[in-house]
Order: sequence, then structure tokens, then C-alpha cells
Amino acid sequence: VTDPSFSYSGTTDFTITLSGNIYTCNAQGIFEFNPGTQTFSKLVCDRNGEKIIPSANQLISFRSYLFSYADGQFYLIDPLRKQIVDHIEEKKLPSPATQGSTSHVTLLNGYDDIVYFRKGAYSYQYDIRNKQVKLWDLPEDPISRRKALDVIEMEKDSHGKFWLASFSNGLFCYNPENNSIVHIYSGNSQLQSDYVTSITLDTSDRLWIGSHDNIYLMNTQTLEIETTLTPAYGIGGAGYDVEYQSV
Repeated sequence: VTDPSFSYSGTTDFTITLSGNIYTCNAQGIFEFNPGTQTFSKLVCDRNGEKIIPSANQLISFRSYLFSYADGQFYLIDPLRKQIVDHIEEKKLPSPATQGSTSHVTLLNGYDDIVYFRKGAYSYQYDIRNKQVKLWDLPEDPISRRKALDVIEMEKDSHGKFWLASFSNGLFCYNPENNSIVHIYSGNSQLQSDYVTSITLDTSDRLWIGSHDNIYLMNTQTLEIETTLTPAYGIGGAGYDVEYQSV
């Protein structure tokens, strides 16, 4: 189903269902599919009377909003009203003393009124209530003396704890109630690799972990690995992508 006024080409890893509509994105912009009317159209938004077509190579949703990033620009979008609620320039983000080895931006997730994203090695929080961005200054693990840097994915469990997958440093579990963090890695757990490529929580609050070598199932209360799955055919070190869908 396409709108004859434009052509859609290319692929994306970002497909979101929000308020009954389906949203996806590529270099051309953000696209909205309405199952009821069977229409597929480019999202055109209003910002102070000006028509904006926000570009996006990354897209997440939380509450009733879309949050996108492309080419140094972040947009907070109300897709039902077709409005740009806020616009943030990457160059104006607060900077830590060291940006790390890369300045790559990754949109992580959104919970309550906060959007989480990473730039370089460091994670940030964007509060939609006051439209402010701040560095998410997480503590270090008191034993390993490591901090949760280079976070590539995050999940929040039913107890309010954040699970953070670090690119080459295993997992971190952050408890905001007491501002404490636990580092879980090959040196203190049954994980055989510190290269965690993806994580997802199921409805029982168990954490599924994709790594470069195996797929693990962790009990988030005891931090024990309950199951280790080694697929018969490996994928050359690219890592396993895990995603949970309730059916």
C-alpha cells in the first residue's frame, strides 16, 4: 500500500506500533501506515506554523510520542496531532570530559517521562516535562570498578531496575532506588562472552541475552543463568539478536 505522491525505498530496523498506526523510517523520513484506511504516507509535522518533514535513521516510541534522530537532530513528535513538540541539536548536548572513542548516537528507550539515548561512550536523559537533557551519571560497580559505558540496549523490569547491555563489557543492573549498580560479566557469572549484542525481558521478568557466542536466559532476582542456548549453526561472530513478543 503506497501513497502515489512519493516512492518508498530502502530498509529499516525501526518499526513501531503506536495508537493503532504503524511507523517506520529511513533516510527519506518517517512513514505512517493506517490499517483502518489502508493508507501509507510520509509524516509531515507542524512546528510553530512551519511544515517540517523530520528525517530519521533511528526511531523509538514512549507514551504517545515518537522520538527520532538523524543528522545531528533529535525530534520529539506527537504523531496524532502531527506536531513537533521539541527539537534538540546534537551539538548543544552537555558534554562529559571525554566523549570516548566514538560519537555515534544510539536511541535506547523511553520510560515514564524520560527518553534515554547514548552519544559516544556516555548515556543521556531527556525529560519531556521540562525539555531538558542531562548526562546520565551512573555509579561504578564497587567490585569491578567499571561503569556502564557504551550502552547499546536497555530494559526496565517490573521492579524499576534498569538492565544495560554494554558493547564489550557485559551487563549492568542499575537500581535507582539506592543508586547502586551491579556489573555482570564473564569473570563473575556464567556468561562466556562480554560482548552482549542484545537483551529483552519476558513477561516473567527473565532477561534474554544475545551475545557473540550464545543466547542466555537469566533470572533477574538471583542473577543466575538458567539456560544457555548454543545454536547448531553459528553466525560468524556477528552476535545474536533477541526479542520477546507476547502471543
